[in-house]
Amino acid sequence: MVQKYQSPVRVYKYSFELVMEAYERRFPTCDMIPVFVGSDILEDTESDDGSQHVVERRCKLNIEAPYLLKKIAGVDLVYFIQKNTLDRKNRSLKIEAFNESFDTRLVVHEVCNYFVHPENASWTCFDQSASLEVKSFFGFEGVVEKIAVKQYSANIAKGKEIIEYFIEELKNEGITSLPVWTPKEITQSQGKVEGGNEATVERDAEDSKANISDEASSSQTIVTARRPSKTLEDLKLGASASSLKSQHSNLSRQLSGDKSAGSSVVGGGQPGIPAIRCDSFSEDDDKYRLDADYIQRYLGDLSPLEGNNDNAISN
Repeated sequence: MVQKYQSPVRVYKYSFELVMEAYERRFPTCDMIPVFVGSDILEDTESDDGSQHVVERRCKLNIEAPYLLKKIAGVDLVYFIQKNTLDRKNRSLKIEAFNESFDTRLVVHEVCNYFVHPENASWTCFDQSASLEVKSFFGFEGVVEKIAVKQYSANIAKGKEIIEYFIEELKNEGITSLPVWTPKEITQSQGKVEGGNEATVERDAEDSKANISDEASSSQTIVTARRPSKTLEDLKLGASASSLKSQHSNLSRQLSGDKSAGSSVVGGGQPGIPAIRCDSFSEDDDKYRLDADYIQRYLGDLSPLEGNNDNAISN
């Protein structure tokens, strides 16, 4: 005969994500559940987008049963397989559990569900159902059924207390709310956009550096192109200076013919104009001699005031 049990719907006035965080804290062991000795993870898988998370555990239970029954069964611990399917997208958790021990003599199947309250998305609902079928258990079928019913009722009362306890623990740690799950694709696409913006900025910076380099190269080319013209001008100036020096040498030779007069006078001996003695210049003073001859040849006789102004301008 199959015994079925259904618990009333329980409401937690907390978000689904916060309740799930509190629920996970009971693993691998929980001091508040004395019969729950421990658990081992057999399988842990998650979908590519992270919306589905499936965990399968092997749980060890120390069932409160008469010593004689345990002695006859030959076991101290009972093993159950629990499979949790978390749907983050739809905000629901389905828990399925069945017995591994004595599976040929009795069948225990339990289903629990956590889901969002239909009228308040900030609340979480919980329901629990179970079925028990005792095929044969060494003549203790009735005893086994009573133990199963007692254990099931205790778990229903204890479950709410455990969730409330761990929620208070989260609050003490400063965790009062958790974000609702969002697809990984959105997060990755945002990362790609940010990465693309960074790449664009880097490309713009490289282009700017390239433009600056091109402008610098162009400026250098222009300067290099202009240099020959300067060189030509320098050559022309040098040629003019050479011709002037040549003219000065000719003038000096002409003036040297008049040394019989005692000295060479530039200025024509006009009254009021100081005479410039050519023999006062040495061979190392070509610069000054060239200036004097140039002024005399191209500007004519100058008064002392004009001479001083021209010297000031030339200096």
